[in-house]
Amino acid sequence: MHPRFSALSAWFGVLLASTRPSAFSFPKISFTPTRWLYLLIIMAMVPTQAKAGSIIAWGLDSAGQVSNVPSEARFKTMAAGLYNAYALDDNGYLAVWGWDSLGQVRNRPSQPGFTSVTAGALHAYALQTNGSIVAWGDNYFRQVSGTPTGTGFEAVSAGSYHGYALDSLGAIWAWGYDLGEAVSDAPTGYGYTAIASGAYHGYALRSDGSIAAWGNDFYNQVAHTPTDSGYVALAGGAHHGIALRSDGSVAAWGWDAFGQVSQAPTGTGFVAIASGYYHSYALRSDGTIVAWGDDRHGQVSLTPTKSGFSKIAAGAYQGYAIVPEPSSAVIAILLLGQPVVGKLISRRRNLIARRKEVGC
Repeated sequence: MHPRFSALSAWFGVLLASTRPSAFSFPKISFTPTRWLYLLIIMAMVPTQAKAGSIIAWGLDSAGQVSNVPSEARFKTMAAGLYNAYALDDNGYLAVWGWDSLGQVRNRPSQPGFTSVTAGALHAYALQTNGSIVAWGDNYFRQVSGTPTGTGFEAVSAGSYHGYALDSLGAIWAWGYDLGEAVSDAPTGYGYTAIASGAYHGYALRSDGSIAAWGNDFYNQVAHTPTDSGYVALAGGAHHGIALRSDGSVAAWGWDAFGQVSQAPTGTGFVAIASGYYHSYALRSDGTIVAWGDDRHGQVSLTPTKSGFSKIAAGAYQGYAIVPEPSSAVIAILLLGQPVVGKLISRRRNLIARRKEVGC
């Protein structure tokens, strides 16, 4: 029996076994085929992990980056690297799981108060409430030790072996591996509002919603960056980029070997984007996820098909989504719909009939 089905059956057993009087008692429920159907509807509507704030993962699981997703906390945001993943709970504590080859799991900071997290191939950055950046993991290219100190940073983004940070003036800081001038060609000046990293390239959003791009351009991930304005979010893959327009449409460019550009979804209504090495995700306003690109490890075809997800993230070959708060009203109606709602409707009809009898 499915674990959620067992939990629901147990809950109904407790409910039906209760004989204590109350001001309003639930009517006895006989489990007809129709009422069993109500339970199946619930199982179809509620995401695979019903606990609000929990994380669902799919795709490559070579180091437990999918199967070892933590379940003990409510998470609000997440990020993923090559073979591991990171998540922040409601108190700003970090959870890290997956491959620990260079301390990316065991060396994670233990204090609370982080507001965002971003992951490179084998290293990560987390932003504290005071705007300081904590870095850990692989440091071969000084992508950890070269992290800027001080406070007042408003965003941080990790490439494969480098990092970017955005300060309170909208200036971009860059450090780590400079392949393709991913570090040395970072734009100067002020007024940038967002940053994103690809494997060896970067993107930044200007205040008018136009995009600056730099770094390795072997697959036109820089040269083919859109030149218009009105973008509100950016994400970088290994050799491609995606951007979200203010109307909720998605733009994609760069390497297209797996359809990560040509298969990008059309239409509007998207509210968030995320990019793995050769695949990408877009979140619709109803919480459904659209996936496209490389599917060699099921990172596209295994994407959850249910609605209501609140956050998405992409690792190199895997994906993640956060389960939102369930609608207690909808669940209650579905669970007790026939007996309880039927009883209330019957009472209402009887009241109307009595009023007609007395001429009210």
